[in-house]
Amino acid sequence: MIARRRRRRRTRAHLEESAMGNVLHKDVADPRTGMTPREERLVRDSWRNFTRKNPDFGVIVFQRMFRKYPEYQKLFERFKNADVQTLPSNPKFRAHACSVGFQLSAIVESLDDPDAVAELIHRNAVNHTKHAGVRPPNFEGFFSAVLEEMEAKNKSFMTPPVVAAWVKFFEVRNGVVVICPVKISGDNFI
Repeated sequence: MIARRRRRRRTRAHLEESAMGNVLHKDVADPRTGMTPREERLVRDSWRNFTRKNPDFGVIVFQRMFRKYPEYQKLFERFKNADVQTLPSNPKFRAHACSVGFQLSAIVESLDDPDAVAELIHRNAVNHTKHAGVRPPNFEGFFSAVLEEMEAKNKSFMTPPVVAAWVKFFEVRNGVVVICPVKISGDNFI
């Protein structure tokens, strides 16, 4: 009887160690992104939840960004003088916000493919270099608006691990944006 208990304890301990080892092995950060599969899943799941509950997610994120950083609105020639409250009725604004939202969705959905993520981010950064005044801090402001809007719209879903995963995701994205070797009107993008 005592021997059986010892065997059970050893077996249970072995299973727990094996399970723990598998968990640790599976949750190793990708050396290119610094994100673990768990963090990628948290970002992806929270983004899906947010976009499902807020079909106009691009519009609400841009509105938050323009309220928080009014100077950013001046970077958008087509709606730089519009009232933030009236922007949702502006078709050009809605189209741009929708496009940005879909780009962010594509990046989030590609998190398990770091090369694709890097390329999507790089292309986005290159596209933005065509616009005078757009700099990496503008992306940081956008990310801040995304996170704040997600937290405001779904506080219970945005747990500390989810927020930490998003912060890491934004750090990865900003790293690609900052190293983007493109020129703007003779000035380095960085």
